[in-house]
Amino acid sequence: MAIDKNQVLAAPVLTATLRPDNTGELRVDGTVHRITGASDGEALQALIALMQAEAARLGGPVRVTTRAQTGVSVLLVGVDGTVEEESYTPNEELDEGEGDESDDEDVDVDVDVDVDVDVDVDVDGIDDASDDDLDDDLDDDFDDDGASSAAYQPVSAASPALVTSAPAPATPSLPASTASPDSSRTPATTVSPADTKDTMSNQTQSRDLRDAPSFLAAPSSTEPAQQGFAGFLNHIGFHLAPGRSEQSERRDIEEVTRRFDARRTVTVINRKGGANKTPTVVNLAAVFGRYGGGSVLAWDNNETMGTLGWRTEQGTHESTVLDVIDSADALLSSEAEFGQMSTFVHHQPADKFDVLRSDEDIAGTHEVTAAEVDLVHRVAAKYYRLIFMDSGNSDRAENWLRMIDHTDQLVVPTTTMEDRAQAALLTLQAVQTRSEKAAELARNAVVVVSEWQPKESSISQRMADEFRPYVRDVVIVPFDPALKAGRIQHAGLQPATRRAWLAAAAAVARGL
Repeated sequence: MAIDKNQVLAAPVLTATLRPDNTGELRVDGTVHRITGASDGEALQALIALMQAEAARLGGPVRVTTRAQTGVSVLLVGVDGTVEEESYTPNEELDEGEGDESDDEDVDVDVDVDVDVDVDVDVDGIDDASDDDLDDDLDDDFDDDGASSAAYQPVSAASPALVTSAPAPATPSLPASTASPDSSRTPATTVSPADTKDTMSNQTQSRDLRDAPSFLAAPSSTEPAQQGFAGFLNHIGFHLAPGRSEQSERRDIEEVTRRFDARRTVTVINRKGGANKTPTVVNLAAVFGRYGGGSVLAWDNNETMGTLGWRTEQGTHESTVLDVIDSADALLSSEAEFGQMSTFVHHQPADKFDVLRSDEDIAGTHEVTAAEVDLVHRVAAKYYRLIFMDSGNSDRAENWLRMIDHTDQLVVPTTTMEDRAQAALLTLQAVQTRSEKAAELARNAVVVVSEWQPKESSISQRMADEFRPYVRDVVIVPFDPALKAGRIQHAGLQPATRRAWLAAAAAVARGL
């Protein structure tokens, strides 16, 4: 049963700290209980044991603000030892009184932790060090956000409905003779072995095999948490459900991994150069490739020399879209095999998608026609379930206009530079006037706002808010230096950036 938050004690204030050196402490107002473990798991178990003992001593559920390598979390601990992770917003102020006991006198602590935890727990009273020293120690172990200076995955906000049967003091079972106060008043009944045999036989004969229950366990509706403090707890035997942030991420992954009943084409357009079109194509293709199991093509449909080939890995050949045009008949024949396509595209091993490059001949004069776009699209549709089309900057070019005709989902990227955002708006307006289908594509578009410089969240949020009334969805991608130049490796991006691209891919998937 979930802990009733209305029953959580308002006082005392409890805060817990688990340090990277496997030491920690539980503060109960002005009282400090210290623990030491041989490993992070043992230290965590000891700290949880202290929380459970405190809830049992107080006779009610308690709220504990916890700081560990995974960040700041809030736990609810019940009298019976049940542990839940409560919602926590990083910019919230911690409970009043935390870390502010400088005027309190030293208090001796005598805690009897009666739990089945096989660890050495060093529980001492407050030592001679002042609270200022304790705060200095805390600053040495954690950065300004409350996280360890060691590398880790950022903690996610969690749901209040996270329940587990945590290690707790066992309640002995009553002997059979004392199980019921009225059992002595019940007349004894003598049953012979023959009667028992007949009864069992009758019960067996009254059942039908078709009514027999399955021996297979029902599938769990929710996989245990893998991220944040809840995931950390689960590694040592707890069974906490994922928090809201992890649940949101799982929903986005589920959207991206959906299978479509036919080929889908996603077009990325902005009439202004430098609007982040190519990074958008690369990262969306990488997310769908990684989570969806491949069969994803990123096609550079630039009317001049595109940059998709420069921002991705090159295969063992130099083939471009012109080679596909020349070999289209062979690739479309009934005898063609999937492996033949590998000699025309450039595979991205880590991100699990293929790249079809634009013509890179400086002296080349070939301009891809609408008919050739149709031809290449037929080839791509035969070999791939999902096609991402990068584009040039001219919405009057023949290949640009035909690309829109093949589009199922429109993505319009922009940076936080005003001219790029204005170009994104003008691009949407131009598409809207092309045809009824194009107008629907514009209304259903996904706008991706990428922060071009650090600390531009207020600018990106303002731009996103201005686009939202006119399109289906807007996603903000935080600044990441790995996207500025050079080859893009999705795994090399910062965790927050990868999460934003997953959200963008899920927004795209919802339109397919």
